[in-house]
Amino acid sequence: MQETKSSFHRNKHIDSDLFSQLRKELPVAFGRTAVDQLLPGIITSKTLANLDSKGLGPKNRYTQGRKVFYRREEFIEFLMERTTKLGR
Repeated sequence: MQETKSSFHRNKHIDSDLFSQLRKELPVAFGRTAVDQLLPGIITSKTLANLDSKGLGPKNRYTQGRKVFYRREEFIEFLMERTTKLGR
């Protein structure tokens, strides 16, 4: 189940530095398989494929032939919605 918009706004301020850095470092668009190298240990291409098949992945995905890719901003929004800060 997708999180509500209000929970997105709560999570939006988890660590703005982290997401700001991702905005600077991630390419404008990237293939699903590149996620394993771009964000090692955070989320895998297999997890993304599973979430996409359930309609729970990033808001939009695009294809070039059989390859799936995402736009940076939509992917970061997706990560922000799924991220929870632990500890203090």
